[in-house]
Amino acid sequence: MSNKGNSQSAHATLLSKELGRLRVRQEAARILAEEEAEKRQIVLPRLTLAEALARPRPDETPHRIEGFHEVGHSTTITARFKTGKTTLGGNMLRSLADGDDFLGRYSVIKPSGRIGLLNYELTDSDMLDWLEDQGIRKRKRIALLNLRGVPFSLVGTRNQEELIKWCSEMDVEVLHLDPHRRAFKGFGSENSNDDVNAFTDVLDVIKEESGVKDLFLYVHTGRSEQGFGEERSRGATALDDWADNRMILAKDEHQDRFLYMEGRTGSGYVPEFKLEYDRSTRRLTGADGNRRTNGIDKWKPEILNALATVEGKGAIVGDLEKRLNVTKKGGLSGALSSLESEGLIVRKKIGPSTRQWLKEHAPKEES
Repeated sequence: MSNKGNSQSAHATLLSKELGRLRVRQEAARILAEEEAEKRQIVLPRLTLAEALARPRPDETPHRIEGFHEVGHSTTITARFKTGKTTLGGNMLRSLADGDDFLGRYSVIKPSGRIGLLNYELTDSDMLDWLEDQGIRKRKRIALLNLRGVPFSLVGTRNQEELIKWCSEMDVEVLHLDPHRRAFKGFGSENSNDDVNAFTDVLDVIKEESGVKDLFLYVHTGRSEQGFGEERSRGATALDDWADNRMILAKDEHQDRFLYMEGRTGSGYVPEFKLEYDRSTRRLTGADGNRRTNGIDKWKPEILNALATVEGKGAIVGDLEKRLNVTKKGGLSGALSSLESEGLIVRKKIGPSTRQWLKEHAPKEES
């Protein structure tokens, strides 16, 4: 047989063996999935729509947090790296434990059971400092698990059963997991919808079997800049699809923080508002404004100061952006329009560019 024939025969043998291995893996995965399903086999209800509609129902599902989260829901808290998810979560824990309004403006229903926190991110000491600074009065209402560095993966049935047991024995009614990326460890790729669905299915089972009513999952977005309304959790789209509500925490170029919600609770939307932060107590308070109005309010005095230095020469937008270190193109447009409408500056197109002056330095109109 020629060398070419030998090569083709060897290739065919290797291909056959590899196909065999792949088929064995698929079969093993199918058998494993069946075994896992058998562990939680359920009897399906026999129910018609007429029977379902005839059953008594509550007139309205109560809100655990007014406007943000109904009792029974699962909500994600989504933000970029180092935007303040843990701080926001600490404020929520305090409100739920003590019954104080969330962010000083949204009423809460205190759970009859405890609020459980699975902390996968901060060290024990850091988390205790973080929560102590909140000044939580009813500390026995919070059950804490510090799991940083602990190989507690929810992909394992034993760990799932242990968490169900922990929630039941600690009487946990509201459960927080911070953050998603570490709780997800072992499930596969965060970019795979199938792997993410497997993870959220486990969370749903844990809720159901432990008696937990409400779940909050802390989620990172990608590191790239995402515009308003475009903020999405990192990885597969299945995570955002699963959540009943998405609380979006954002930071603007002035390092101010903002929050809004979209989902099934209430009207399905809480408009974006600003968060004021007290560093000494780590407390957040809701305030007026959003990223757009905040940018306008922040830039206006700086624009006036910059135009005062150039006096009669005025400045084009590009010069102002460079002088004020504006990183986002068009970031001054709202502030410039506002200043013009207030009569504080004059804008005039000269050639291809528009130049800006303080009103007192603007060139006089020719008669």
